[in-house]
Amino acid sequence: MLQRTLLLAAVVASQTACRAIAQPTSNLRSNYRNVEIAPFTQRYDLEPGNLNEIAAQLLESGDSAEGRQQETIKIDYPGIDRDYAIIEHTQIGLPDDSVGSIRYRIELQPSPNGWAIEWVGAQYQCRRGGNPNRWTSRLCP
Repeated sequence: MLQRTLLLAAVVASQTACRAIAQPTSNLRSNYRNVEIAPFTQRYDLEPGNLNEIAAQLLESGDSAEGRQQETIKIDYPGIDRDYAIIEHTQIGLPDDSVGSIRYRIELQPSPNGWAIEWVGAQYQCRRGGNPNRWTSRLCP
């Protein structure tokens, strides 16, 4: 009986520790510039729903693809219970003399209408400045 109790306690402690590690943290968000959710969702015409549909809408909407060399979408479920998701949307080779690339981190949580955006952050690769082509949360000069 004592072995079962210890095993159960170890499993619960392990799951609790994994959840704590897997949750999004302010440390990750601090690497991104905060983006207001309402203008972002309007720009890409996003509504709560299926993650794959949201990702496809990111690729189909927004700025013109003219001049863009590459665009990627990555969907990740860092939580054990898939209780939140992260979409990383990267646009490389922008036709801008200041910003070369932009990467959005979009954090979503389940809602009654599907996955809903809870937070959006942006990083930039600048063409000019002290560290060109390095990802930064600062606006490009």
